[in-house]
Amino acid sequence: MTGELKRARLGVSVVFAVCGAAFATWLARVPAVQERLGLSTGELAAGLFGLAAGSVLALLGAGALLTRIGSRAAVVLGAVVCARGCRWSRSPARRRCSSPRSSCSASATACSTSR
Repeated sequence: MTGELKRARLGVSVVFAVCGAAFATWLARVPAVQERLGLSTGELAAGLFGLAAGSVLALLGAGALLTRIGSRAAVVLGAVVCARGCRWSRSPARRRCSSPRSSCSASATACSTSR
């Protein structure tokens, strides 16, 4: 196995591990977020379905993006967008949660962890 192939394999493994850890962290927080936002089981289900539907749409667009800009640039772009989204969701303006029925998981997480 060449050095470049080993680095690529390690990179993919790290991305999968980080995504798995992020999902596990979110999954553990779902009951607290549901309680904090006062969501019924149906409302929570609709929000989680929206997350899944968004993931499917993102996967459909990922193929075209990879073809256009390449895998390395796509990973860097994804990391930057994710980091900016996390920073945005933790901003003081987002922590106030003016709407208790927020459907955005990032703002829901920020609301549940504030204070």
